[in-house]
Amino acid sequence: MSALIFTRSGGRASMLRAGRKLRSHSLYWWVLTGGLLSAGYVVLQAGTVTTLGVAMFSLAAICGLNVGSLLVDKWGVRRGMGVPPTPRRIVAVVISLVAGLLAVIPYLGMQSAPTIYFLLVVAAGIGAAIQFAMTARVGEASGDSTVAAWVLFVVASVFLLGLAISQGSFASEGASRLLSAVAASPWLLIGGLLGSAVVIVNAFVVQRTGVLVFSLSLIAGQLIAALIIDQISGVLTNAPFVVGACALMIFATAISAGGRGTAPRPNEESPFSTSSDTPLA
Repeated sequence: MSALIFTRSGGRASMLRAGRKLRSHSLYWWVLTGGLLSAGYVVLQAGTVTTLGVAMFSLAAICGLNVGSLLVDKWGVRRGMGVPPTPRRIVAVVISLVAGLLAVIPYLGMQSAPTIYFLLVVAAGIGAAIQFAMTARVGEASGDSTVAAWVLFVVASVFLLGLAISQGSFASEGASRLLSAVAASPWLLIGGLLGSAVVIVNAFVVQRTGVLVFSLSLIAGQLIAALIIDQISGVLTNAPFVVGACALMIFATAISAGGRGTAPRPNEESPFSTSSDTPLA
């Protein structure tokens, strides 16, 4: 990704543009720290999935992400882009929560865990919604979605690398196991490319649709992909639940997208941008 930015004159110009906005304080410095929220989500996932179970983790994350998206959209990525939580959008969130519950029904009760773990993941989901807005703001300020993705990955990588070193995860034995796993299954590296693509799309799309529509679309896509992967691998034991969840999530996305822009607040400030900013044309 660094090569994609710094080998292009447009990429270098976008970095300089973001730097100028930082110096003029029209872009808040803390908006660049969205990678910390992203890294925190990954760390929390690794630390709680074994206790909560994948189903409960997914349900908690969906709850936090969608409710957080509704709140973040109220502020907007920048001044003049806020959309209040209209009944239509609230209904879309409720439907999405029902869809998430439907997808994990077969797995509920398989593991028990303290409520605090569930609440922590809900908080992480809300943090993910805020991170989506922060990444979109960086993309808007720089004029290049790849710059926003680069900033997020640099911040997240530095944090995770420091955490791994502090915990001894990069000891010779751990590093050798990691290299062996990659050597045996090099396709695992594709995950990084897919993650980069998601962040670039995030930076580009959220400026135009808002966080809620993006979040619902992302979850719908994940459910559809899960259904396809299960079909290919022959794991179809809970296909009816997943199909129903996909249908509900797509319906929720359509409802939220249809309500986008019906009640903007052109004079309302956004915590993600300064008052000197003007709305997007």
